[in-house]
Amino acid sequence: MTRRKKKQPAGAPLWVMTYGDLMSLILVFFILLAAFSEIRKEDEWEVIAEVIKESFGLRGGGGFFPTDRDPQLSMQQRLEHLQVRAMTDREVSNADDPGMTGRHPEVTRVREGWKFVVGGRISFAPDSADLDGEAMEELARIAELMRGYNNKIEVRGHASSREALAGSDFDNLMDLSYVRARNVEHFLLSEEGGAIRPERIRVVAAGDREPLVRRQYDDDRHTGNRRVEVLVMEAVAKDLSRPELDP
Repeated sequence: MTRRKKKQPAGAPLWVMTYGDLMSLILVFFILLAAFSEIRKEDEWEVIAEVIKESFGLRGGGGFFPTDRDPQLSMQQRLEHLQVRAMTDREVSNADDPGMTGRHPEVTRVREGWKFVVGGRISFAPDSADLDGEAMEELARIAELMRGYNNKIEVRGHASSREALAGSDFDNLMDLSYVRARNVEHFLLSEEGGAIRPERIRVVAAGDREPLVRRQYDDDRHTGNRRVEVLVMEAVAKDLSRPELDP
């Protein structure tokens, strides 16, 4: 009696599909590793990180892990990175023209590099440039982060277009934003505010030309426009105060 062979189903076994998908994913993974190995610039890494976070649905505060360490240490690490980078990086001029002051192989600073806001924004009452207690506490905390470094600090004052200035000591919104920035500078220079060295600080007035909110009729919504921002720059103080070269 002859036994009949069991008929095999047509096509490849089902496990082959899973195996093929796995091999394809592994191949793509190694291709990505090879591509990432060629990236040298930090700003390119930041763009890639943002794209990956968006692909996984992470927005806003995504990408952070719980830690027992002080979250402010990340700011200190970034300041240290900027200081080391400013000390080691130099942009070399390849131009053949000697220039106005004679040919020199090193350019002190072609651009000032990165700027980033330290801490929160310092808000002001309408038509006022006075620092309140909450603002002083925030500035003291910011100064603690910046103390001991050589990076330039930009104190940038702003005003709201809805500030009337009627009966005030300010002629226009540009003057108001400048006095706000100067008051923040004076506090940072004081012992209470951290005794930051004056050569590190630059004061900038923007008036009402860089608003955070527009076309709002509620004065409370314009609080973000009545502000001073403290920014740390990549450039260090000596880079912007070197004497001119002799011809």
